Amino acid sequence: MEAVFDYSYGVIPLWQETEHPQILLVQHNAGHWSFPKGHPEAGETPVQTAKRELEEETGVVNVTLQETPSFKQQYTFSRNGALHHKTVTYFPAWLRDRGVSVDPEEICQHRWARPQQARELLRFQGQSNPALEAFLSWWYGASAGNTT
Repeated sequence: MEAVFDYSYGVIPLWQETEHPQILLVQHNAGHWSFPKGHPEAGETPVQTAKRELEEETGVVNVTLQETPSFKQQYTFSRNGALHHKTVTYFPAWLRDRGVSVDPEEICQHRWARPQQARELLRFQGQSNPALEAFLSWWYGASAGNTT
């Protein structure tokens, strides 16, 4: 079986009014929920890709994106006789306003979710989203003054 290595980049979009962030999730027309993400175009850096995908999928442009730390999600699947090894890297980004205008060709709706709601929506085949879990561990560790 042929092996295909696939890389995408995205954003964990955040709005914070209290100690618990609200996280912007998008629901794709295929039905699954995710963070905004996509593949790089020729010559794009991972951060440029993440910002472009955020804008394309949600209309959001007014953000402060943090390059480190980043959070990864890796998984494998079969398609058309090939074994795909997918790595998605997400960067946290703070939105300056909550206005969202989704691209109806890709996205059917969006939702601002508290961490527990995000955990429920991002579950796939009974498994939690490792990028979300790593982000939340970092977020609450950093909020408590723990920088490790």
